[in-house]
Amino acid sequence: MVSIDSIKKYRKVFNTRSCAYNEPGYGEVIVTDDEHHVSYIGTRKETDEEFLDRIERSLKAGRNLFYEEYQKLVYEEGWIY
Repeated sequence: MVSIDSIKKYRKVFNTRSCAYNEPGYGEVIVTDDEHHVSYIGTRKETDEEFLDRIERSLKAGRNLFYEEYQKLVYEEGWIY
């Protein structure tokens, strides 16, 4: 599971508050592309090591790889979230 410290690092590196747990204790991380208003979700199996590696690779690539490597979060019509 991704730690809160890793989420804080994401927020600092990408200068955003749009990174959080899907639900507390559930372990999935959601990141949001504020410019395009699209959210992406990770998996419960993701580790801090994988998450932090993705941050480093994003910095080297000059773009946010979370938007490419996470699944797009699609809300189903008719459900209350």
